[in-house]
Amino acid sequence: MIAPEELLGICREGVTLATRLGADQVEIFASSVPASEVELQKDDVHTASTEDETTFGVRVFKKRSLGFATVNGREHLAAACADALAMAAATPSDPHNALTDPRPVPPFERTPDAAIAALQV
Repeated sequence: MIAPEELLGICREGVTLATRLGADQVEIFASSVPASEVELQKDDVHTASTEDETTFGVRVFKKRSLGFATVNGREHLAAACADALAMAAATPSDPHNALTDPRPVPPFERTPDAAIAALQV
């Protein structure tokens, strides 16, 4: 799982990149969560695996046209920015398409159930 501070830094890099590519406004959402999967066959554990999944959603506005793309993994963020801009170029302009002015957003402080975090595969 990627730390929130590192995710924020990656999002800032994505905003800078999309702006350089021509976006008027950019918003990037990031999520990084651990995932576990267990496959049972005939009531026996067949396979078990864990992985960290990081997802990025990129929303851009160019001349009031909207484009959106989502990818898994930091290494695909530049492609998502380019894809979102390509979608915006193919989307009709709408005078209502825009982001609000930036403002601080407090972090969502929610402690997960410790019993769930302690579960093993």
